[in-house]
Amino acid sequence: MRDARKELVKKELQRKGWSQKKLAQEMGYSESVVSQYLNGTKPPEEFYSLATQVLGSIRLKLVLKGDTTAPVYFEGVRLDLFFTMDKLEQECRETIEAIRKAKGRLHNVQHKNDCTKEQSKAVYRVLEKGKDLNHCVEHMDIVGDDSGFDLEKRDRKCLRKYYDNKYLPTVIDFDDIKKDTCSGKASVSV
Repeated sequence: MRDARKELVKKELQRKGWSQKKLAQEMGYSESVVSQYLNGTKPPEEFYSLATQVLGSIRLKLVLKGDTTAPVYFEGVRLDLFFTMDKLEQECRETIEAIRKAKGRLHNVQHKNDCTKEQSKAVYRVLEKGKDLNHCVEHMDIVGDDSGFDLEKRDRKCLRKYYDNKYLPTVIDFDDIKKDTCSGKASVSV
């Protein structure tokens, strides 16, 4: 099976303007080992984790961990099915409102350097609300799991939907989907 993570590392090297030699130096690997890992031999998982770290790649972090930040568990948050859904709905509304306000200000803006101070604040507000929403979704996962709902089944269904919508690489083995025992999230080697 093709490992799309290799291609993503190569794309991130291009994006950053780095050579395989530069990546090898930053990772403390020999250039030949990095070349083997990116062009042939299956690399160990540690290779991807270290490449993600040295490249500072949000894309790689998302592919490898399923998220872009460390999980946060709010000890003081009430976790029950109704309350958590209610909080999730509130966060969705606030996020949508932040998106609407930002979109109204961002015509023809492609990069932070193109933003005025107000436009930049609007984008950061969307990013902040998105992070709040992400934490609510994680809490919903905890509540769903605690309530007996099968998150692995949900994750398989979502991965199938993403594959059918061509969001995932064309080569995927759904039998290779494994459960991350720490987060409860399913992941897949593509």
